[in-house]
Amino acid sequence: MIYFKNNDSIEGISFSLCCRKFINMMPTNDPILSKMVFNFVIKNFAKAVIEKELSPEKAIIRETSYLNKDDGIQGDIISGFSIKPISRETLIHRGSHRAKYIITKKFSFAKIDREWRAISLKKVTEVI
Repeated sequence: MIYFKNNDSIEGISFSLCCRKFINMMPTNDPILSKMVFNFVIKNFAKAVIEKELSPEKAIIRETSYLNKDDGIQGDIISGFSIKPISRETLIHRGSHRAKYIITKKFSFAKIDREWRAISLKKVTEVI
């Protein structure tokens, strides 16, 4: 199932990421994992889906993270990290709109930083 709300998150062994703009950020040390993590941001029709789930199925970063295979998040901006660096070989350009498909290969975490504007506008009109 795909989730769309701000701060929804997923955790898994492997993700497939789809976006129009992929940004590799500086690696940092994560205090929860006690390891160096390789941060990323994906923008413009960003989508992250769990390809391989954690075993045992227990959240590590956030208790509310979705953990099942094929669970995913979609939004305007998604940020996250992977334990293994995302190399250029994992970036596959496809289609006429230059969408990028990226595969992470070790433990990864991603969360929605900004949901789609259309969903935000829908919430405002429902309140009014």
